[in-house]
This record gives sequence, C-alpha cells and structure tokens, in this order.
Amino acid sequence: MDQLIRILLVEDSANDAELVVYELGKSLPHAEVLVADSLEAFSEIIASWNPHVVVTDFVMPKHDGLEIIRLTGEQNTFTPVIVLSGLADESVAVSCMKAGAVDYVLKSLLKRLAPAIEQALDFRRIQVDKERYRQQLISSENRFRQLFETMSLGVLCYGSNGIITSVNQAALEILGLPAQEVAGCCYRDLEIQVIDTEGNIYLPEQWPGPVALARDEKVEMSLGVYNRAQGMIRWVKMTALPLSEASPDSMLHVCITLEDITELQGKITAQNRESREMIRKTEEEKRAIIDAVPDVLIHLDRSGKIHSIRYPEDNDCWFGKEGLEQSRVTDIFPNDLGVDIMQRLEEAFMERETVNFEFDIDYEGTTHYYDVRIVAINDRMALAIVRDVTNKTTAIHALKQNEMMMSMMTATSPLAFLIIDHRFDKVLYANRRFPEIWGLDSISDTQDLTRLHFSELLKLLNPKLEGEGFMNQELKGLIKLGKPDIHEEILPLRDGRYLKRYTAQIRNADDVYHGRLYIFEDFTTAVNLENSLKRTAAKEKELNDLKSRFIAIASHEFKTPLASVLMAAETIENYGSRMTEKDQLMYIERIKKNVYSLREMIHKILNISKIDVGELSFAPVEQDFREFLESWHADYLNRNQLSHQLDMIIPEQPLHVKIDEQLMSQVLDNLVSNAVKYSDPESPVIIELQSADNQMLLTITDQGIGIPAAEQPFLFKQFYRATNVKNLQGTGLGLLLVRQIVLLHDGNVTITSTEGEGTSVSMVLNLFRAAPQP
Repeated sequence: MDQLIRILLVEDSANDAELVVYELGKSLPHAEVLVADSLEAFSEIIASWNPHVVVTDFVMPKHDGLEIIRLTGEQNTFTPVIVLSGLADESVAVSCMKAGAVDYVLKSLLKRLAPAIEQALDFRRIQVDKERYRQQLISSENRFRQLFETMSLGVLCYGSNGIITSVNQAALEILGLPAQEVAGCCYRDLEIQVIDTEGNIYLPEQWPGPVALARDEKVEMSLGVYNRAQGMIRWVKMTALPLSEASPDSMLHVCITLEDITELQGKITAQNRESREMIRKTEEEKRAIIDAVPDVLIHLDRSGKIHSIRYPEDNDCWFGKEGLEQSRVTDIFPNDLGVDIMQRLEEAFMERETVNFEFDIDYEGTTHYYDVRIVAINDRMALAIVRDVTNKTTAIHALKQNEMMMSMMTATSPLAFLIIDHRFDKVLYANRRFPEIWGLDSISDTQDLTRLHFSELLKLLNPKLEGEGFMNQELKGLIKLGKPDIHEEILPLRDGRYLKRYTAQIRNADDVYHGRLYIFEDFTTAVNLENSLKRTAAKEKELNDLKSRFIAIASHEFKTPLASVLMAAETIENYGSRMTEKDQLMYIERIKKNVYSLREMIHKILNISKIDVGELSFAPVEQDFREFLESWHADYLNRNQLSHQLDMIIPEQPLHVKIDEQLMSQVLDNLVSNAVKYSDPESPVIIELQSADNQMLLTITDQGIGIPAAEQPFLFKQFYRATNVKNLQGTGLGLLLVRQIVLLHDGNVTITSTEGEGTSVSMVLNLFRAAPQP
C-alpha cells in the first residue's frame, strides 16, 4: 500500500506493544502506529486521530477487548477492529466476532496480523462505499417520489395479486377517487365504471393492467372512466407495462399511466360520425358493383317490372336478348321460379342486403345453372346480377362425385392418408384410419386434425416414434429440395409396432410445389416376421456353432477317459491271469473312475437340456444347510481321493433353506471340483458358510490359476472355458449348470477372480421362514 495507514494499537504490555510495532513496521512500511496503554488514552486518540484500523489486546487490567470494540463502533461505525490475543480460546474468538470484530489473531501468530489489517482495510472501504451508495439511493428515491407526486400524468401501480402499491395525485384526480379508497385496496374493488368508444362496459379483468400481466407485454387502450367527483366521463389513454423486481422470487407488478384525452376524444368521435355517414351514402350508390362482377345486369322495381337489361357480348342467356324491357319477372320465368324470384326481390328491399340464390333451367336439351344476386339500390329500384355458372357447377358436381368416391375409398382403406401443405404448415386432410393407426386416442374426429398446424401435429406424433422423429433428416432433405421421387421407409413406434411410410409430392396444374401426400401402412407383422426370420437364422447359426464346439469338446474330453478305460480293460484281458488281486483292483478302479467321469459329463449335458425345456425334476424341501453341507462333505471325500486340504467354516446357528438335495449336490460337486482342479495340491480350498439379511451365503475360495478379467463375463456360457486352463480336462458346462440350478432355487451365483491368485465363487439363497402357527 502506498497511502499512509493509521493504526491504533491498544496494549497494556509495553513489550508486547513494541513487538507488534516492530512486526508491523516490517510488513506495512507505510503504516503509522500509535499505542494506547489505557482506556483513557484510547478514547483520546480515537477521537482526535481517526485511525483506519484498531488492533486491541483482549485481556487488560481494567477493561477487555469487547469494550474497545463497542467504543470504536460508537466513535466510527466504519473503523474495523482486530482482536490480538494470547488466548487460543474458540469461545472468546466467537464472542469477539459477534461483538463486531473483523478478525481474531493470536499473538503467537503475529505474521497473520499484517494480512488481517489489509483485509480489514478492504472491508472498511467496502462499507464506506456501501454507505455512500445507500445515501445516493435515498436521495434518488426522494427525487423520484417528488417527481411522481407532482407530474401531470397519472400513475397507478399494483402487483399480480391486484393490491395497489402506489398512486399519484394526478391519477386520483383523473379517476375522481379519494386517496383513502385507493391506497392498499384491490383494483377490482375500485368504484369506477369503464367503457369503450362504443359504450360497452369493460369489466376489471378487461382493463389494461390485467391484460398486460396476462400477456407479459405493453398494452395501450383508450377508455372512458366515469369521474364520480366531477359527474362526467373522462376519456383516458391507459398504458400498462408489466414490471418484475430484480429478485426472481419477487412478485410481478404492472405500472399504468393515465393520460386525460377527453377533449381529443370528443373531436375524434365527431370526425368518426361524419366519416361513417359519408361511407354509408357511398355504399348505397356503389353496392351493386362492389358485391359482384355481373354477367347480365337487370334494373327492376319493387313490383318486378324490368326497366333495363345489359348483356355482355358473349352471353347467350336462355330468355333472349331483346324485348324484355317493361316485362315482369313472373311473365318471363316459369310460375314457381317467378314467384321465388319475387320473394327474393322483396327480401332485398326489406333487409337492405344483397340476396344471393341459384336456380337451374332445362334449355335446349341441357340443364343450365345460374347464380343471381339482387341488391336494393334505394326504396324503389333494385339491381339483379345474373351469372351463367353452368360450367362451374358441372365441374363442382363432378368434383364432388370424385371426392365422394375418394372419401369412400380412403374411409374404408386399411391405409392411413395424410396431406400436408408444407408452404403454410397446414394439415389439409386425414382419413379416419390415420388417428387409429397412430394411436391418437384424443382425436375423435378427423376435422380436429385439419384444424391443426403440421408443427402441432408433430408434437402428437414424435413422442410415439423411436429415433429422430417424424421429420428425420432424410425427409427434411426431400421437402427442402422438392424431390418428386416416391419415398418409402419403416418407422419404429415406441409401443413395438412398425409403420411403413410412403410419401410423394403434390403439385398443382402449373407444376408448383404445394406439399406432400403421406400414406401409412401397419407393417408390424411383416417387420416382426422379418425379425423373427433373422433371429431364427441367428439362433440356427448359434446352435450350429454350439454343436461344433460340443463335438470338438466331447471328442476331446470323451477320448481321454475312453482311452483309459480301453487300456485298463485290455491290460486285464491280456495279463489278468498273471496279475495280483491288488493290481486287478487298481485297473478296475481306474475303469470305474473314468466311467464315472463320462457319466458326470453326460449328466451335465442332459440336465442343461432338461432345464432349457423345463423338464428337470425339482423337489425342494426345507432343511438346515449346515447338516446338508456336512453330509455332502463326507460323501465327497469318500468319492474322491484328494491331495488338497478342504477347510470348512460353518456357523453355529441353523440356516434353514429349501433345496433339492440331488441338484444342490451337483452344484457343490462342480464348484469344489473346479477349485481342486485349477489349484496346486498343496494349496487349501476353503468352504465358508454364513448368513446376513435373511440370506445364506456359501463361498468357495481357492488359490489356483484364477481367471483372466476380460473372460469373466463369459464364464456362464455353454462350452466356454478360459484360455489359461491349458490341458486340464473340462467341458465348459459346469458353471452354466451351477447357475441354472441356483436360479431354480431363487438364488444367485457370482464369481470374483484374479489371474494367478485364485478364484472365489459365492452362492446366495434366501433363508426359509416357516409361516407362524395359528
């Protein structure tokens, strides 16, 4: 810091004070430090010197640091106080900070004092700036309030709850209301009547303020307000602007300015009255020309007498071109038609509006169609405009017939039709099948669809589609480039169905692009059939692969035991007479062992097949798994000559489960045999049984070759064997059979293994809880 820093140090110990001054002189070379060793000296210095920061000891003979903090705050609110104490007491530090100290520094950590002073000075500057800004804000608010109260423009503000928060004198005078009836009340409760220029009464919710809040935009209206104090209607231009406070949680407000335009409105009303009268007279003189483009113009009076007829050059009106002046309508047209025309003529005079009707006449073997418009020019004369619309009507009839046939076809078709005008984003047509095939249950009438924009329809269709949605990139490209090609694609729906979409351009007679026709067909059956064929082919390939692997493994795994059996049998056959009984029993035992091995492999294959088709016998009974495990353990040792140490860890409490003993024995045989097969004879195999959370956990752990991490996800697949088993025999079926048997018991089996360290297989079964006896 380059500016001088005035520091007042309150310290009764001269040694401590000297040490602090020395430390501050090193860290703050621009600091001036005055020392006060008593309360009196402190009061004198702070009153005359105005220090930038006060550093005080906490414990002193006649006073403490809390009193220094209080006195400093009374003298100058913005002077920060730092407590420098030898007490490492958290409660003392907390009390000092609550009293107003900005920091608490231990004397044993004097190096912290200089940074604390710099932070305190930053804090002081912030507080001084905040106070200056606050004073400026108060001054600004006072000036705004003075302007608000003295301006000639009326101003009224209220929140979204309707409560009026501010109103100036000009607004009260314009509305003719006393201040006590306005301030703090709801605008709906104001006793004023509001009308528009036509005399229609405006309800409170139609006033500019509520409309601006609802639209969240500026709203201007010119309305009449009955001023109760003056007993007259004052015309007011109201401008409402919604405002929100800085905080996102604050309430929305609306501010309405009121400008008295009573005099101006009077002039506007008079001018509007004159303009309407001029327009009315002009309309009477020109109505016939404005209403229609004539083919034949007939002037006739109220009695039906024709005064004049004007024909276009190319007209061949059936009732001739000459000699009809001074004739009556009833003399020219057949009786019923003549009477009908006279009724329409009288209607035109009565209603003072154009009367339009059509009629048809058979003329020269052809039906002719005419459009007639009759308009009363004044109280006595009328103008009839007769137009030959034979070609148009014939075309319309043919079009209607075609439309009827097309409508019948699309209504009964299993296909869904949709026509979109992409120029104007409009739905032009949809048949009844369209909402059915798309599952639009909210659409009860196809007319509801034609009221939608295409973008609105997409909001109904896209949630039902998988992937990009209706307007995928390919279709966007077709529409953008105006490609005429018919496009086909399959659209997958979220409900599992598939729609096939055909789309083509629609162009008018001038070859101008208008939009596209979309046709949708439920293609679910075809797609499912195709997918089923693909799955069948994949399954067949998988089965062929499994068959090949099975044949390869079976030929390898069966070959060794069969060769061993054959060799033992031939040895007994050729040399049995010269063998001792002990040697014969050894070869017979070898034959039995290999036969048992073959039988075990065959049983695994058969059991997996039975599980796949649901024919495996499964008869679980409730028993203590500890007893079952001990029984199995004894049987396993009897059936196998082990060089491994098989350790059992069994809890004391019973573990009742429901198991099929025969199947569960196969599970244990497989898991323990694997642990023995893939580990050194000197290493132990540990079988640990425990329980937790109403479940039984059986863990079989070995210290063998382990399983590569990348291959562990495939251990439960048929015929799968890890790559590090080398020449050890196996079919790759044991773990699959274990898992399927455990799943039959509503259990689970998991494997954790580290290559080169060993494997741990865990089986979890739910403990059996018998139903309570009644």
